[in-house]
Amino acid sequence: MRRLAIYMFYDPDGLVDDYITFKLKTLAEHSCELLVVANGQLTDEGRAKLESIGATVLVRKNEGFDVWAYREALLHVGWRRLGKYDEVILMNYTFYGPLFPWSEMFDEMQEGALDFWGISAHKAIASSFADGVALPYHIQSHFIAVRRKLLNSPYFRAYWEDMPEIKSYNDSVLLHESRFTAHFAKLGFIHSVYVKDEDSDSPYPIFHHVDTAIKNRCPILKRRVFFHNPVFMDLNAIDINKALDVIRATSTYDLSLIWKNITRTSVPRDLYTNTSGLHVLFPVSENSNEAVRTAALLHAIDADALLNRIDYIRSLPDNCALYVSTVSERETEKIRLAFDKLRFPNSCEFVTLPKGCDDMDAMLVQQRHVFGNGQYDLICKLVFESLRTKNENVEVYKQEHSLENLVSNRAHVNSIISLMMKAPDLGMLMPPLAHVAQFTLGHSWWGMNINCKYVATQLDIQVPFDSHTPLAPLGRMFWVRPAALRKIFARSWTNESLRVTAGESYKTMTALLERILAYCVLDAGYLAQCVLTPDQAEFNYTKLEYKAQRLTAYLPTGNIIDQLDQMELLSKLAAMIPAGTAKEKIAYLTGLVELREALITGGPPDDLLDSSEEPAQ
Repeated sequence: MRRLAIYMFYDPDGLVDDYITFKLKTLAEHSCELLVVANGQLTDEGRAKLESIGATVLVRKNEGFDVWAYREALLHVGWRRLGKYDEVILMNYTFYGPLFPWSEMFDEMQEGALDFWGISAHKAIASSFADGVALPYHIQSHFIAVRRKLLNSPYFRAYWEDMPEIKSYNDSVLLHESRFTAHFAKLGFIHSVYVKDEDSDSPYPIFHHVDTAIKNRCPILKRRVFFHNPVFMDLNAIDINKALDVIRATSTYDLSLIWKNITRTSVPRDLYTNTSGLHVLFPVSENSNEAVRTAALLHAIDADALLNRIDYIRSLPDNCALYVSTVSERETEKIRLAFDKLRFPNSCEFVTLPKGCDDMDAMLVQQRHVFGNGQYDLICKLVFESLRTKNENVEVYKQEHSLENLVSNRAHVNSIISLMMKAPDLGMLMPPLAHVAQFTLGHSWWGMNINCKYVATQLDIQVPFDSHTPLAPLGRMFWVRPAALRKIFARSWTNESLRVTAGESYKTMTALLERILAYCVLDAGYLAQCVLTPDQAEFNYTKLEYKAQRLTAYLPTGNIIDQLDQMELLSKLAAMIPAGTAKEKIAYLTGLVELREALITGGPPDDLLDSSEEPAQ
């Protein structure tokens, strides 16, 4: 069977990731010519990659979504030439695959006397996202194969030549995707789908029941399951990790093809949430990581801050190279003597930083050689601060939240190293956002997001930014693969350049870089995830659950969508109220309510009456 695949491509940076070339190269093995239509920009390297697998490439303005890309490609090929193909496939970039050989699907779909077919279908629904409009049953537009009878039909030509302008996503669904199947079925053309979903109660089985679809040999995985609104994923209990486990167990598909694309193009906290990127690790006493080359950057504000927590350093492997930085020669010498006395088996290198420098200076300037030359597989960065505060519990928690979750004991460190070595796409492990005794949830940018975006752009870090809370190792402690921070180390930093501030004194360059470390990891095609010990999970989760239920108890329902709508309403209402404390604003609103009641009843509120007067009956 002679085929033509028209592949609609879009990438915000014009990059062609390897998942695309793998998909198209394997498709070309089935007598399939390739025509790629790029909406928007396409890099020279991307074009070369596509042409190297035999694809013809068209680049057009990013207009009309996939619908007008298909239309332009069909017109480019021409109706007479199209009619000579046995099958023309209209497909796009919105899925990964093939998870299983294309031959399984092509062989099965070859058996039917079909005029058009697809991989999957969306069931009819009474009310859709598009202003409540009903959607009919339809083959999904990410892959529709059209055979010669329909290709040569005047109806097919008229459908595309008369296609209205597509100005929005809703238009693309209502004017094409949900219309195509019913339109040609009504004209008598026969259709079917490869993924049979009659037993599913979902209108969108390959999304809602993604693990089941893959168990049933669905050859594709939608990209959207990784970056779709986490609230929707929550309400529908969609577990992408179950699907990934099925792929690992039943497919030879290289999951790194997914990570190298989705980490770069997804909002980090959405991806982190949808993939359940938090690891609660149980200790592994058996050490099978002797061959792993590790290093640790240890920054001490003063010697006692480090030496009083020496057990954390003992948790590191014996062959872990230690790089110690302090802020004075006196503190450096004190640590050096203590290490000699304790007879650490580790190799040690000490550096005293210039006045005013911190742990990020040490990493990016004085110790930058640690990250070069491929000498280490994994690097751990730790910071030891003095406890000089009236509330010692708070300061202890702030540090222990990071230290406990990264280096609580040798068995826990073994677990971390084992996890990262078994998962080569895992680039960084950090503690999750600390929220006990800290005001971080929803506010961790602290007004620095615009400055962070600017710095990221200067470093060519193109990952989308989180709106409210950055995915970041706040506290500057983490385990990382050196290659994952390549773009940050590509810049030749100096201690002077790191002292630059963006307006307010707290907006230092090191504070900005702290918030984009994980974004650099993601941009490099690695996952940035979090880690907890079981004890820390108990301590943190119970308090997080309590805070969540206290907040949501003030809202009318337990449905998160209703709650978010209500909070948005309250936020807008709060902006209309005169400035003041929360109690003052409540008093102001209470007065408005009482005034309203007075206007309705015809009399003033009780507290406005003279005490000698009796209220009106």
